[in-house]
Parts: sequence; structure tokens; C-alpha cells
Amino acid sequence: MFRRFALLAVLALTLASCGVVTSRSLPDDDESLIKQRTVAAESTLTVFHDLVAKRDTLAIDSLAAERFQVVADGHRDDLSEFVTRLMADSSGATVTHKVGNIGTRILGRVAWMYYKVTVTTDDGQTRTEQKYLQTAVLTRVGSGEDWKIALVTSQAVPEKSDKKDAAGKAHKGKSSKS
Repeated sequence: MFRRFALLAVLALTLASCGVVTSRSLPDDDESLIKQRTVAAESTLTVFHDLVAKRDTLAIDSLAAERFQVVADGHRDDLSEFVTRLMADSSGATVTHKVGNIGTRILGRVAWMYYKVTVTTDDGQTRTEQKYLQTAVLTRVGSGEDWKIALVTSQAVPEKSDKKDAAGKAHKGKSSKS
């Protein structure tokens, strides 16, 4: 059920935002402040993913909003559950998170973001890569440009598989009609 919710949230934010950056709380002529807030929010999101990859739980806590939630892999976790789940995977592998294609929409003190994340895990012998579509909701704190992460949803992107027929010709997801 949470997986469907996450997918619907990703789709809704993608369709609603369409890559548009706006802030209705600002006058139309204050584009520099809109850009400044967008850069600050996107920077917070990128730093959060770097900290998750490093498993820096104290720093993650400093970026989490009071009612932080993560919806991923069929689980809904608050901050303590998220940290417990994160630390349970102590395989010793090197993990990196590459965040890209961020779309941001700002309305007042709230930023909605959709983006792609590529998580690479390398244990010295095996290197794996998994791609995710994610959304995040951030809230602006105080009168400055500091942002806290309130919600993250995540949906793994299935790998494309090339099917080959008996003759060795590749077919990419095409179905044959009878």
C-alpha cells in the first residue's frame, strides 16, 4: 500500500510541478529570492543524501524536521526507525548517492521536490547500482534560508531487460500480437 502511495506521490508531484520553480509568497519581480530559496532547498536535499550514504546519523538528525517521515520499500519510518534501518546495514561497503534531475516547487515555507537518485554500493569485489524516483517535502525554518526535510518517498526504478529471441535478436519490451 505504501509503495502505491509513493508511486502516486511521485507521479502527482511530477505532473503538478513539470520542472517549474515558483513561490507564490513572493512578489513576481523577486526572481533572485526565488532562486536563492530553490538553491538552498536543493542543497539541503543533496547534503541529506550525502549524509545518508555516509550513515552520519547525527548530521541527518540536524536536517530532519520535527515530524520527519520516510516512505520506502513498503515501510513508513519516523526518524528513529529510519536511522535504525540505516545502521542495520553495516556491511562495510562504500555507498554513494548521486542526486539529479531535481524539480522544485516552493509555496511559502514549503518546498516540494521530485528527483532521481542513483545509489552505488561497492564492497571491493562487487559494485551494484540501483536507481530510484524520489519526492521530498522540505519546510523553511525561521526567517532565513535554512530548510528541514519533513518527508521523503522512494520508489525503485526497475532495470530494463532486453529479451532475445531464439535467433539472438534483441526485443525491448515489445509484445508480439497473435
